[in-house]
Amino acid sequence: MSLFLVPSSIVIAACYGGPDADVSIRVFAPRLGVAEDHVTGSALCSISPWWMEKVGSPTVTVRQASARGGVMYARLFEHNVEVAGLARTFFSGEIRS
Repeated sequence: MSLFLVPSSIVIAACYGGPDADVSIRVFAPRLGVAEDHVTGSALCSISPWWMEKVGSPTVTVRQASARGGVMYARLFEHNVEVAGLARTFFSGEIRS
C-alpha cells in the first residue's frame, strides 16, 4: 500500500522500543515531499502523552528508527512535552525588522 493513499499529510508509526527505548517510531510525509523524516521532535510531542500513560511513567525514551536515526527523551509537564536529545543544526538564518 502506498502512503499516498493515507488521508493525512504525516504518518507516524510507533511500537515498543525494546531494551534501550520505551518507544520506536518512524515518520513519513510523502505528501509534503519528505519520504522519511530522520529524527522528529514534533512527532515525539504528539505521541509522548499516550506512550507515557501506556508505560506508566512521566518520561519516555524514544528511538527514531530511520536510516540516520536518533534517540530522544520526553518528559510531560501538565499539558506540555519537554524534548531532549542530541541535535545538529541544519539551517540557520536571521530575521530583520
